[in-house]
Amino acid sequence: MASGGMKRDISETHDTLRFGLNAGVKADLAPPHPLQSTIQSEAKFWTDKKKFGAEAIYGSAFNIRKDLDAQILSRFAFVYMVLLSS
Repeated sequence: MASGGMKRDISETHDTLRFGLNAGVKADLAPPHPLQSTIQSEAKFWTDKKKFGAEAIYGSAFNIRKDLDAQILSRFAFVYMVLLSS
């Protein structure tokens, strides 16, 4: 899980929110399960295929608007969660 761009030292404390449950030393040394990469690549394939289909039907502006709406909603969801936790 930590191989997604954030490298950390073994001496650092384990941050479950940032690195997930299986981000210990064992997860750094052991390879991921063989099906994990297949599942991730298949999910990415279907996401790309749905975007391609939506672009073919509605045009490229539809996907751009959908991505922008998702970004805006995620910001409001974050602000809402911060307000609830305080």
